[in-house]
Amino acid sequence: MKYLRFFFLLIAFYSCTTPKNKISYTILSGTIKAPTSDSLYLYSHLNELERIITLDKEHHFRDTITGLEGYYYLIQNKRKAVEIFLKPAFDLDLVYDPEMTENVTFKGKGAVENNYLRSKVKIEQKLIQSLNQEEEREEKVVRLSNALENGHISHLNGVKDNIDKDFEYLETQRIDLSKRLRLASFKKKAMSKSNLAISDSFSDPFEGVGRLLENEKLLLLPNYLPYIVSNYIAQHYKCCYKGGDLYIWYIQTMDSLIQHPKIKDEAIFYWKNIMFPFLADVEEKEGIIKAIQPILSNIEYKQKLEEELKKLKKNRKGAVVEPFELYDENNNLISLQSLRGKLVYIDIWATWCGPCKKQIPHLEQLQKKFEGQDIYFVSISYNDNKKKWKKMVTEENMGGIQLFAPDSEIPFLKNLAINGIPRFVLLDKEGKILEAKAKSPSNPEIIPYLEQYLKREGTKE
Repeated sequence: MKYLRFFFLLIAFYSCTTPKNKISYTILSGTIKAPTSDSLYLYSHLNELERIITLDKEHHFRDTITGLEGYYYLIQNKRKAVEIFLKPAFDLDLVYDPEMTENVTFKGKGAVENNYLRSKVKIEQKLIQSLNQEEEREEKVVRLSNALENGHISHLNGVKDNIDKDFEYLETQRIDLSKRLRLASFKKKAMSKSNLAISDSFSDPFEGVGRLLENEKLLLLPNYLPYIVSNYIAQHYKCCYKGGDLYIWYIQTMDSLIQHPKIKDEAIFYWKNIMFPFLADVEEKEGIIKAIQPILSNIEYKQKLEEELKKLKKNRKGAVVEPFELYDENNNLISLQSLRGKLVYIDIWATWCGPCKKQIPHLEQLQKKFEGQDIYFVSISYNDNKKKWKKMVTEENMGGIQLFAPDSEIPFLKNLAINGIPRFVLLDKEGKILEAKAKSPSNPEIIPYLEQYLKREGTKE
């Protein structure tokens, strides 16, 4: 009987201590003032689209989100983003003006954490501006960096009694990493300039990095992988790079220095994603992927790399691109097939993209330079607002062939594996790829570059 009584007490204890109905989702709701579209985009801090949230006719939204925890970015106006922190059981309601993201306000469970993030931005703006202005002097960098760290710690301490403890821990680590990044940035600059010197008392931004390389929780922080990949790994270049393929060296160095399997996977995949937009050579990209594949343990990442290899094969010189049929500003349907017989120089752009718009005057000059020659200049508006696109094309009397892509999922665009815009593509007279990542209109070499291809294509006839 004594043991039976103990058994029932044990059951009662675990019944009381085991959480019931644990909430595994986050509720995100709110109102968008003067929205620029009927959708709200939720991106991870690694710039991956996690969710598209639809607004109703009154510009309200409500969504139940599962499987996400950490720092994310809400985007309505593509020029501005709002950082938010999500965690299961949070029930957030926000009011958001896409043109004035600094004034977003949160209510509900999780509001204290997210309002803290908004006020944190305002606190650091003045100090960061001062820090950038004085970055050539070590004592100023150290002083202002310490002031910024102390300001953030004081701000966090002011709300710590009312915030989630996991969030408090992450923010504490984030403050430390932010200081490390600022010091690492100055150190990197000093090492590359002969007129800058670092004193013996300058703090080592990589002190104790071993414990950081073993802390999986830090992967939730937006500044963790930039610190590890772009700073800690990069600083080994000066001492350890002995020549050969620099990209392969970088992969091997990450493999050697990062022992934690998940952190290694995330670091290598992050590095690949920030490098690829700057690489034009398809075979070079294929070589990098093949070097990465045996190292990764993450099955999902391995599958993504296989898909990327398939897309890259479609971007090789001589590959036939997927045909398209798109409408111009006058609602005429233009097909790629109708452009056969001439070279096709394609500009993939958007009205919201500042770098894209800077290329337009150079593109207009190219069109005049090659007028009457065997080349079409085609501009495809990508991931854009159709009304704004048509207005800009019409009012600014933009030349060439102006087309609008209704979405980024059309096969022609999807197979190009576009990581960023503007993106330029050069096709031959048969619709085959000459350059999947062609030179931009502002490139000083663009005219002889196109003349060379015109001459080469002309000799084939």
